[in-house]
Amino acid sequence: MTTVPQQTTSTTPAPQARNRIRTAATIGLAGATLSLVGWPLMLSNPAEGTGLWYAGFAVGEVAMIGTLVLVLGLFAARETGAGATGRGFLALWALGLAILLAGGVQALIAGNQDTILFPIGGITATLAALVSSIFIACNKRLAGSPRRWAPLAYGAGTIVTGFFQGEEHTLQVNLADLTNNLLMLLLAGAFYAGVRAAR
Repeated sequence: MTTVPQQTTSTTPAPQARNRIRTAATIGLAGATLSLVGWPLMLSNPAEGTGLWYAGFAVGEVAMIGTLVLVLGLFAARETGAGATGRGFLALWALGLAILLAGGVQALIAGNQDTILFPIGGITATLAALVSSIFIACNKRLAGSPRRWAPLAYGAGTIVTGFFQGEEHTLQVNLADLTNNLLMLLLAGAFYAGVRAAR
């Protein structure tokens, strides 16, 4: 008796890639959780160069690595569908996060946040995330799954909360940060649950 090998469509990752996607989802969820846990560290608006500032920034850097891995997982899982355009915006989202990571390293070394990398990376990642999330929402393969809509909630939410951001950790900024952290946790949790449930 012969068996016919299971074929993989252009919108579905190959079986050997599924473990890597699950790992990326796990790391992404851990990063989102760490970001939420580390949020209280910056509530007191610590001065640049102080121990608390370094601690908060270091936690943020580690959490950002998790977010970058999560987006790479979205790319590997072809969440935007088979088209190259959607995946290109996912790659641009990842690039924006990588620029933010580089800015964080520069800030930790210099002891201050005076770097052009933050606005460049922030704008790139925010806009790319929004466009990517629209492609994901249009992916009918994800119908009935929170994976389809959680990215759009995150992408649109970061645009809205971006109007309330600032350098000083005022109440307004802290609430915007908390909202972003919760939206990222929603995105990471939906992706994690989705890839874990996939066969």
